[in-house]
Amino acid sequence: AAAQSVYVPVAMLEALKVLEPGKSYAMTLVPEQAAALRRLQADGHAKARQVAYVLGPYTGTALEPGAIRTFLTAQGVKPDDALASLEWRAGEWPGYLEIRTASGRVLRSKKVYYNFLIPFFVTRASLQSMDFANEFCDLSVGDAWSPAFEAQGGGHSVVVTRTAEMEGIIAEMVESGLLALERVDDL
Repeated sequence: AAAQSVYVPVAMLEALKVLEPGKSYAMTLVPEQAAALRRLQADGHAKARQVAYVLGPYTGTALEPGAIRTFLTAQGVKPDDALASLEWRAGEWPGYLEIRTASGRVLRSKKVYYNFLIPFFVTRASLQSMDFANEFCDLSVGDAWSPAFEAQGGGHSVVVTRTAEMEGIIAEMVESGLLALERVDDL
C-alpha cells in the first residue's frame, strides 16, 4: 500500500519505538533520517542497531502534509470527504498523483502539474539538504531522468549500493530474475 514515491515526512524516531526486541529490520529513510539513524547506531542505541539495512530514495523535495489538503481544496473536495487512497506516482512512469476519496471521487494530476505544490509546501529540511543521493543508505534508488530512458517509457531507476553485502543481495536478485539490470555508461 505504500508503494510509489512518498513526499511527506514520517517520524523515524517514532518508528524505532515499535521495533520488537530481538528482530532485525530494513528501513526506508530520507537523507536526514538516514544520517540520524547512523548517528544513533554509532552511539550504540539499541533500537537503532536493530536496523540491519538502510534503504532510501534519491530525494529532491519533501512536502508538508498541508500540500494534499490544498490540492483537494483546489479540486473542490470538501474537508469532510476523507481520503480512501493516495498514490503520488500511480500508473506508468513518471506517473501521476491519484487520490480517491470516501465519496468515490477520483482525482488525477500528472506529475508535472502537481509539482506546483513544491514551492509552497517544501519542507525546511529539503531546502537545507545537501544529500540528494541518500549517502548514508546501504542502497539508494532514484528515477533515471535520462532522455535515453525516458524515450523507452516504462520507467527506469538508478540503483546505488554502498556495501558489499547489499551488492550481493542485488546480484542475487538479478540472477533470480527479480530485478533487471541495464548498465549504461553514458547517462
